[in-house]
Amino acid sequence: MKGSAAASKITIADVARHAGVSKAVASRALSPARRPVSDEKRDPRIPSVPTFEEAGLPSLGLDTTIGVYGPANLPRAIVDKWSDAIGQVAKMPDVEKTLETAGFDVWYKPASEMAEYHRQEVPRLGRIIKEANVEMN
Repeated sequence: MKGSAAASKITIADVARHAGVSKAVASRALSPARRPVSDEKRDPRIPSVPTFEEAGLPSLGLDTTIGVYGPANLPRAIVDKWSDAIGQVAKMPDVEKTLETAGFDVWYKPASEMAEYHRQEVPRLGRIIKEANVEMN
């Protein structure tokens, strides 16, 4: 269809798991001729794969973010307790290794920083979607 493109957001681990192949084979499947990475810089796990910008595309600066959310007006003490506990878990070597093996860059932001991150990201991504005239069908 004219003016449309198929797109997906996948990790090396996704490719390997679904294709039943090793991460090395998955990395070759994500070769420069096939799929650029959407981060601002190259992924050190697949250094031969260019960024969007290097591939001549607009840089979207996308990453995969996992957060834990609660209901509106959750008492601050509970938010802080959860946030502290998640921060401790995220720093555990076995958890870091598992997440990195799954293709994630592990970073932790306390609840207040994560809230600010989302206050900035949601409008930014909304503008990108609107400017690109993206439609889901």
